[in-house]
Amino acid sequence: MFLVERVCDNYLELCCLGQLMAHEMELRFDRMTCITTPAKRDGSKSELKPLAQGVDASLERLQDRRSDV
Repeated sequence: MFLVERVCDNYLELCCLGQLMAHEMELRFDRMTCITTPAKRDGSKSELKPLAQGVDASLERLQDRRSDV
């Protein structure tokens, strides 16, 4: 589970950084493309479902903040 949480945290931080940079350059942050390499999953799909829901909720909050800017 640690690996998956770390990956999701990194992804969210990259999104925040992209939003900040776009804001400072007076651009619109539309999307982020993240290319990764395969990693061994350290949990079953059912164990990861709450984490995926948390990531979805965080991305929605980022989207809401982006529309406020």
